[in-house]
Amino acid sequence: MAKTKHYVGTLEERNGEREYDHQFLFKTDVPPEAYMDRVASTFFGSDCDDAEPGEKDGNGYFFDGGCLYVAPGRYTEVDKATYVILSEFITEL
Repeated sequence: MAKTKHYVGTLEERNGEREYDHQFLFKTDVPPEAYMDRVASTFFGSDCDDAEPGEKDGNGYFFDGGCLYVAPGRYTEVDKATYVILSEFITEL
């Protein structure tokens, strides 16, 4: 059984001409790339209009008829103590 590891991750969002980075915490026993990809593919859920959520394109996913794009960004492994401290300031997904 794989050991659960703790991470700080970033998703990259493009919304028209605007670009955003969303930081979050996560812990997983699967490869972090797979976890980040799953989060990106469901970032806007199923409430988007005109397109199937999570329409794969390259490294990321289009939503809302192609108006929104989300891709997994970078991630960094942190120890459990650091993760607990950061959880006071950063959302855990």
